[in-house]
Amino acid sequence: MENIDYVRVRGFDAKRKIKKVYGYKFLPYAPFIVACRLLDWRHTEILEFLYSEIEEFKSEGKADRINNNDLSKMVSYWKTNNLIDFNKVDIEKNLIANSSASEVRKEVIAQQDNINIFKNRLADFLNAVSKRNGKSIDGEEMPALRNYFNDFGNKYELEELVNQYFNQRSSQWAQ
Repeated sequence: MENIDYVRVRGFDAKRKIKKVYGYKFLPYAPFIVACRLLDWRHTEILEFLYSEIEEFKSEGKADRINNNDLSKMVSYWKTNNLIDFNKVDIEKNLIANSSASEVRKEVIAQQDNINIFKNRLADFLNAVSKRNGKSIDGEEMPALRNYFNDFGNKYELEELVNQYFNQRSSQWAQ
């Protein structure tokens, strides 16, 4: 099976898993939705905005649209499963309150699409490091691994990321 790129397979698998998340179509907008709630918007108002202003939802037929109760359940599910980045919620809240920053808003939305994939990649990275070490990761090593992943996780494919980590670690030991 040398023609299969397993790094791509893992990326595809991460995207596939996102579709299993309750409310996955709305998940990229979770920080925006929560920010609106913190600014006293009702779920019906948030949905009205999304369905009238966001291109991906505009074409959805009335029968296929969710209601305010569905959105409320989704937000509760996302909070329970730690799928909401509350740093981005604060950014969204500021953008809404100072709504002259439409370009920044577009950039934030683009970043949100990668939230779950990034989280899944961290787990894949930790598993790969653990396998390569031949043992589970101890508590002392975890902060360094997370920091390394946060710095370089989106710059390399998984295999290259693991290789770079071990190369850096072995060069630190040599010093």
